[in-house]
Amino acid sequence: MPRLQTYKERPVVLLTNDDGPPCASSPNIFAFCKLLQSRLGWDVRVVIPDCQKSWVGKAYAISDVITASYFYPLEPDGLKGEITTTPRPLKEGETMEWVLLSSTPASCTNIALHNLYPGEIDLVISGPNHGRNSSTAFALSSGTLGAALAGALSVPVPGPSSPSSSSSAVSLHEDHMPCIAVSYGVVTRPVSDKTQDLATEAAVEVCAKLFNDWGYDHDHVLGRHLVQIYSVNIPLVEDALVRAERKTCWTNMWRNTYGGLFKATKL
Repeated sequence: MPRLQTYKERPVVLLTNDDGPPCASSPNIFAFCKLLQSRLGWDVRVVIPDCQKSWVGKAYAISDVITASYFYPLEPDGLKGEITTTPRPLKEGETMEWVLLSSTPASCTNIALHNLYPGEIDLVISGPNHGRNSSTAFALSSGTLGAALAGALSVPVPGPSSPSSSSSAVSLHEDHMPCIAVSYGVVTRPVSDKTQDLATEAAVEVCAKLFNDWGYDHDHVLGRHLVQIYSVNIPLVEDALVRAERKTCWTNMWRNTYGGLFKATKL
């Protein structure tokens, strides 16, 4: 199976999520982003909601005026960093500029692909979500999956603009945008730092292997075509994440349902 095509020698990856900037409910994206850069050498562009947007699925904020801010996360965990209303050059100690949008995960993906970085993105990765998306009920509600679905549906995406003309070069994404949704399945709490680190290593390893060996689907309309989305779930179990014990399993999504999600209160 093929390695994904890229516009440049170095892959350019859009990283988004539904948990927003680094915080207690978004503990994974900073370390994951850094490892994509340092271990794989990928050029990562981060476009995420400006706050927690879980369980909104593939919702688009089509009637909202969406605003952008720019976040410059600092070591060691990205919990601190300046937020500005306009982009600026990096300062000493800063290594990344992230775009924060006042919108949903799906909107972040679409805006990144068509407005912020048209003709630049080779692969969309959504996550890592702090919680599994291994069942149908969770997956259909998940903002993490929603952002990846938005990538798959946000085609055609224009190719790179030619420096000598206003026209775009040939697009790699006329009818397909490769997307990966990554989720960490919390089994026991609290989750240790070592388990988080091992999960991030495993997630980056899976993304690299998929990138270099992307699969094919078959359907009655498109025929044989590249897979649009992979949903990856990493269990936060330390013994299973040690390199010698890691296994990759292909499976179907578990069918499940919702119970009651709301309770009555008195105003």
